Amino acid sequence: FADLVGFTSYSAQVDPFKVMVFLNDLFQVFDGMCDQYHVHKLETVGDCYVATVGVVTGELVSPGDGNSSRGERSLRSTDATTRNAFTLNARDLVGFAKAMIRGSREVMKPEVDTPAIMRIGIHTGSCISGIIGIKKPKFGLLGDLVVKAAQMENQGTPDSIHASQDIVDLVPEQEWSKTDSGRLRGKGSGELQTYLLRV
Repeated sequence: FADLVGFTSYSAQVDPFKVMVFLNDLFQVFDGMCDQYHVHKLETVGDCYVATVGVVTGELVSPGDGNSSRGERSLRSTDATTRNAFTLNARDLVGFAKAMIRGSREVMKPEVDTPAIMRIGIHTGSCISGIIGIKKPKFGLLGDLVVKAAQMENQGTPDSIHASQDIVDLVPEQEWSKTDSGRLRGKGSGELQTYLLRV
């Protein structure tokens, strides 16, 4: 989950058409990076950009045979394959999040002429995906990890990626720092240690 810092107050002061053009310009920057990082864009809601890796893109794992593939690559060991897929997907997700923050700095907000500033929340784990509805059907994700990623974005800081311990374990080479608050409290699911990566 990624959204713009200060968007509500900004959009209240600027002509709606200019806001729409600005969001379109910004989201086109993000869309243009999706293929490079094997990202699937789920949706945009207002100023929030939601994307995933490993659901319909990235390193795919079939639990039935332990096969994993990105392009033509195939691995055989179930445990090693799954771990490799999780690691590759997490690296892609972190790489995409970093690129989003850097890319947003190149898009100026109309009227105030300042760069867009993003905050991003990421998490990894199991979820349910599928097509929802019959009128304007939409591909969606459901699960606790989706809620936690949204919470991390909401409680994040500008120009930073707010991530779970699971992400940090998969991508330890980044310069993560524990959050000041230390833990994210989820509804009925206990606490989750979180980290920040400043970009």
